[in-house]
Amino acid sequence: MANLTLSVPDDLLEKARRKAVMDGKSLNSLIRKFLEDYVERKEMIQKSVEKLMKLTEECAREIEKWNKEDLYER
Repeated sequence: MANLTLSVPDDLLEKARRKAVMDGKSLNSLIRKFLEDYVERKEMIQKSVEKLMKLTEECAREIEKWNKEDLYER
């Protein structure tokens, strides 16, 4: 596992440490979880965009098949 050095304002670090203690967690585990969630969220967004693009293409192909009479047929 790699080590990471961060620079954060002293007051932010102190607040984060206190919150971590209150949650019964280490600051290290909280930062690791944040990074995991960040990566997962980015991957989920990318997959959602890909699905949306695919659906958009499929809908566009279907719309191209329509004609004026089909739109007013009822």
